[in-house]
Amino acid sequence: MGLEKVIDERQGGLVPEAQIADVFFQNFMSDPVGEVEKLYTHWGLELSSEARRAMQRYMDVRPRSKHVKHEYA
Repeated sequence: MGLEKVIDERQGGLVPEAQIADVFFQNFMSDPVGEVEKLYTHWGLELSSEARRAMQRYMDVRPRSKHVKHEYA
């Protein structure tokens, strides 16, 4: 029900398309920093080198391999 509501609101123009960006889960999981950078670009923002490095450091000290792997169908 929640997803259908969001789809209806999006298709109905409740949220302007310029404020929406789609991110594929697989892309985000394989390159989270790169996907965030794409979002910044989508909205005309610049991701600073400092912010990029901080995100990468965060990811480096929290490798996904330390956690249980989830399988999605």
